[in-house]
Amino acid sequence: MSENYFYTKTTFRSPSFIKNKDQKLPVNENIFFTPGNSLQLEYVNAANGKWDAIIYRPEIRAQDHFKTVKYLSFHLYSIQGTTSESLHEIQLMSVDSVLSKKCFFQITKTNSWKQVIIPIDSFGIKIKNAPDITTVVFSQRNNDGKKHTVYIDDIEFLSSMPAHEVTEQPIITEAKGCVKHIDIKWKSISDTAIKYVKIYRAIDEKNYQPIGIQLPIISRYADFTGETGKSYSYKISFLNSNYQETNLSAPVSAQTRSMTDDEILSMVQEACFRYYWEGAESNSGLAKEDIPGRENMIAIGASGFGIMALIVGTKRNFITREQSVERFTKIVDFLEKAETFHGALPHFADGPTKKVEPFFGSRDNGGDLIETSFLMQGLLAARAYFNRDNEKEKVISDKITQMWQRVEWDWYKQSPDSKFLFWHWSPDKGWVINHNLIGWNETMVAYLLAIASPTHAIPASMYYTGWANQESRGQQYRSAWGGTKEGSMYTNGDTYFGIKLDVGVSNGGPLFFTHYS
Repeated sequence: MSENYFYTKTTFRSPSFIKNKDQKLPVNENIFFTPGNSLQLEYVNAANGKWDAIIYRPEIRAQDHFKTVKYLSFHLYSIQGTTSESLHEIQLMSVDSVLSKKCFFQITKTNSWKQVIIPIDSFGIKIKNAPDITTVVFSQRNNDGKKHTVYIDDIEFLSSMPAHEVTEQPIITEAKGCVKHIDIKWKSISDTAIKYVKIYRAIDEKNYQPIGIQLPIISRYADFTGETGKSYSYKISFLNSNYQETNLSAPVSAQTRSMTDDEILSMVQEACFRYYWEGAESNSGLAKEDIPGRENMIAIGASGFGIMALIVGTKRNFITREQSVERFTKIVDFLEKAETFHGALPHFADGPTKKVEPFFGSRDNGGDLIETSFLMQGLLAARAYFNRDNEKEKVISDKITQMWQRVEWDWYKQSPDSKFLFWHWSPDKGWVINHNLIGWNETMVAYLLAIASPTHAIPASMYYTGWANQESRGQQYRSAWGGTKEGSMYTNGDTYFGIKLDVGVSNGGPLFFTHYS
């Protein structure tokens, strides 16, 4: 992040002071351990004063698999004149808001980077996994009245100290110039000893400077230079868990260039396609919930979007039809064996086991009709696309038909006389979530698919009794999430900001209400 780091907060009581921008720690883009910046702590320790710098651990959805925590580690660069005695105190705060005891450390040299490693036991609180820790707090230690400056980078929690040697060699395979950025790609990484890929750039083919790092699960980097018509050269290296660096790769060069509107749209479309093509879960070829996140957790609904993206990518020649057939064969083979609940798939599935992954809690351990609907949209589009007269495409089409026919849409009514479809069913908790599907929102497609089912159809009248329900249940549902009675009858007809809203509550809802169906 430029200028300041969002996941921080600074406080001070005069005459002490800590430099801040909008009460957040500034970042420095010239002094860093790993590119492209570090946190800057510039402070004054004064009598009767106090300062604190709070650094939060950002929570990333689906990123919840961590190794056991044994050490706090960070890299520190202290400007000459900042001694161990003038450095700050360090504390941790746990998820239950318990603040640990204070810890200190020694520095032996200045104007260079030093890794600081503190055993978690030194803080006097029981911490097992990284999610147990919400913040790292740096605070004033003494009252010398002087200004001090230090830079902090790569705060992390470690499970062990030894680092394995990297055996793979860094090889850049492609550098492609766009309007204001260069897209760099390298060989996919399999060496588990690699912690980061480090990217270097030169504008004269000689003086390479580090500009960024990338996770090893991603095999490309977009370097936004902001200039058109300029040449750049790149090299990469690999870092292990101790930040020891391999030799640099051979260089590649590319030039930013002007592009037509059509080329720019294709560039964006291909980048979106790559998320699903290169970022797929390895056992299934389907979409992950998040990148980075759980390596093996499949998002069933997102996979429907991914399937559509793969079809578009095939049509646009981002991949060959043969490559697409190979991927779709993997997808349908996986789904054919995946755990289902009256034909419906769960919200999340585990790639290696093909079983439900109850990510949202124990009640989320069964069928999810809406996620199944999003997946089915993609599969039905794929069934129509793979229509050539050959055995491989016929197998894909036939397996999709079998999956389409086995979804028991009518069973998800909960009872024979129900006016609604229901979102979830759990094999051991039944209909405990009890969420009936009422529009206007993203669930319309479930009613359309259920009405269209060749094997387990619901009456077309349920479109009106369920999705467009105008009775008290439907009115209460819309008023509750919309915060208004306007549109609570499903129909609306009023004009907002010059735009007539035919159906839905007055705020209109997010765009995915329309896009998903």
